[in-house]
Amino acid sequence: MGCGATKDHAQSHAPEMEDGAKTATTLGVVDSECSEVKMDDKELEAQQEALAVEKRERALTALVARLNAAVSLREMKRYAEALAERKAVVAASRDELGPKHKVTISALGAAGISYCDMEEYEAAEQALTEALEGQRAVFGDRHIKTAETMYWLGQAYYKQGKYAEAVGVAEQCLQVHVRAWPKGDPQIASAERTLAKYKKRT
Repeated sequence: MGCGATKDHAQSHAPEMEDGAKTATTLGVVDSECSEVKMDDKELEAQQEALAVEKRERALTALVARLNAAVSLREMKRYAEALAERKAVVAASRDELGPKHKVTISALGAAGISYCDMEEYEAAEQALTEALEGQRAVFGDRHIKTAETMYWLGQAYYKQGKYAEAVGVAEQCLQVHVRAWPKGDPQIASAERTLAKYKKRT
């Protein structure tokens, strides 16, 4: 009877074991499905990231093209149109690429030059000051792009009667040119003349 009891006991637990096996199998299927969902989520995330990169690259290309178009407008002396286009690029670039992106910084500098063309020197000072800050962070103090912005900022100061500020930035500009160009280069001579002109007013 002992053996019979053991057999009956085993048989009585057989369904439970089968149910347990079914449950384990079911959980395994669920786990597998969850794993597949997670993989799908990762793929979706990667796809979204790729689309974001593509969108950013398209925006970058379009903004650079608009800046080049503004250069052409300025060369044709269509200063108001060039300024309007550059201001629009600054706004769009801030939104799409961010305030510290090279295109945003370049657009600010370009807008500052256009403000000078339009004799709006206070606005030019503001745009060029922000551009110079960005260029120093991105390119450093010794870069030619930085020197160009220094030159135009000096002009904006000079036209507003801020002669001491004009001299200060012109001195920095000259230092950049001296480091960047060989002795006797026309760029150095031009920077020296500009500095001498500003110093006469101080």
